[in-house]
Amino acid sequence: MANVEIRNRQHWKNFIENVELKDVDQNGKDSEESPKDKQNMDKLQGFLPLYVIVQIVGLTIIAFIFYWSLIYNGGFGFFTNVLFNWHPFLTFVGLNYLPANVHAGFNGVGFFLGLLGGIVILVKRMKRNMANFYSIHSWIGLLTMGLFMIQSAIGFTAFMFPILNERVKVTLLPYHVFFEHVIFLVGIVASISGIHEIAIFKLKDNRKTKEEMESVTPVEKLDNFLPLLIIAEVVGFLSIVFMFYWCISYAGGLGFSAMPLFQWHPLLMSIGLIFLMGNGILVFRILRNTHKYTLKLLHAAINASALVLTLLAALAVLVFHNQLNIPNFYSIHSWIGCTTILIFIFQACISIFSFLLNGVSDNFKATLLPYHVYFGHCIFVLGICSAISGINAKAIFQLRDKYQKFDAEGLILNITGVLFVIFGAVVVYMTTNIYFKRYPRSEDNVLLERNRD
Repeated sequence: MANVEIRNRQHWKNFIENVELKDVDQNGKDSEESPKDKQNMDKLQGFLPLYVIVQIVGLTIIAFIFYWSLIYNGGFGFFTNVLFNWHPFLTFVGLNYLPANVHAGFNGVGFFLGLLGGIVILVKRMKRNMANFYSIHSWIGLLTMGLFMIQSAIGFTAFMFPILNERVKVTLLPYHVFFEHVIFLVGIVASISGIHEIAIFKLKDNRKTKEEMESVTPVEKLDNFLPLLIIAEVVGFLSIVFMFYWCISYAGGLGFSAMPLFQWHPLLMSIGLIFLMGNGILVFRILRNTHKYTLKLLHAAINASALVLTLLAALAVLVFHNQLNIPNFYSIHSWIGCTTILIFIFQACISIFSFLLNGVSDNFKATLLPYHVYFGHCIFVLGICSAISGINAKAIFQLRDKYQKFDAEGLILNITGVLFVIFGAVVVYMTTNIYFKRYPRSEDNVLLERNRD
């Protein structure tokens, strides 16, 4: 462990000491380009296009915030009504865009703008006698500013001024880089939560009350439903085909010994936790004219099949790991996967007792249903996240350097992951679109009462 620590510190020390490329010798003459330098330059060939994309996206977001503030929220100014608009504009520029660019100078300006954005919203709320620091958005924002303040103080003290010795700098640098990324990501989370909060408060007056909604006959607009359903099913089926093709052609086939045993894990997970789970969520939309109790049974059967396949897939990888003495549950992929399975089992137990066996009252069912829907989507999305992380880990472990050269096997794995994401996005959109919702039919209650009797 001591040798590893020494090597790590030496790595960071070399990184600090060799910030500038050593292409010029002590006399100022150009030195010959070494193969290592050429290899490093080759690795940077894709940097410029990605940098341009990042800048375009960042500036586009700033333009959208500016447009929204100007057109929809009254513009900019220092009166109470429009003072708030400085908050999203300054905090995004200060906490998200500038820290992603030039380091020390932009971070200093970014911290100042972020602090100014926080002061603006405090002033507005105090003028209107509004409460502060009660929402999750404000908590995340305060956490971001607190971390930013500590990071800035330590960063300037340690790296901008010669106060600390080199050994302390070498030890401190990995933590400095880590917390820089944490602040940036938490700032993005704060921005997203703030956008959501603005949308809720600003648009709530345009939404109908519960009584108004109940007095109006529900409308189902299914103009785009069938095309989206076809896209979802085709993409979902293709993802399974690609995964099956990879298992057969590149991973050694399917079987019950050594490596072939492992291939059941990604294939069964793809079928169960993603494709069947997605269709189980969609079944109330697809067969909307079927009696509700029949839909409940079908929904339960599809999800039960998905759970069985998921458990078999987990068993396959555990047996494979134990056969080859490979450790279990050490990766983020396994942690997400275990979390997904545990939530799935918990959801299944509560759902069978509550919705199939009629073990609770109707009022409790109505209270439970939104959570049932939420955790169903949560399991589905977590399953896709787990699959993406598993594909990434498998590609890196199995292909190594070939993965960076756009090897055919790597492309197939990447395409499979993209298909999972597209399938998930379409399914979630179809199940959250209010116009695609299956509204109660007159015969539903009669059939449910008969079944209860």
